[in-house]
Amino acid sequence: MTKDTLTFQRILYGFLLAALNVIGLIMVGVVFLGASNANGEGAPIESAFIGFLRQLVYVVIVSLFFSLVAFLLTRLFRNSLSRNNLFVKKIFWVELGGMVAIFLVTYLYLWIKFAS
Repeated sequence: MTKDTLTFQRILYGFLLAALNVIGLIMVGVVFLGASNANGEGAPIESAFIGFLRQLVYVVIVSLFFSLVAFLLTRLFRNSLSRNNLFVKKIFWVELGGMVAIFLVTYLYLWIKFAS
């Protein structure tokens, strides 16, 4: 492969990974849109801890999905990427940890801001 082809593949990989992360973070952000007791049908009120666990399960599932897709995308472009790059080797764990950490930091911020 020529140098121009490798550069184009790296740019395409970076663009696809960035788009994947934006979509993943939007899906993680969806968890903050609705209140659990806002359906107006007299649903039983759940505690804040149960609500947090429900949101956490959703975020972990979404993060696992997008981490797996990022891993598969990295495997698809493995010939054009550096083999000794630590980020490329651990893309699954970086994506998973990043999305869960962003959720936890955002949740902690909102909890501190609105709990008092």
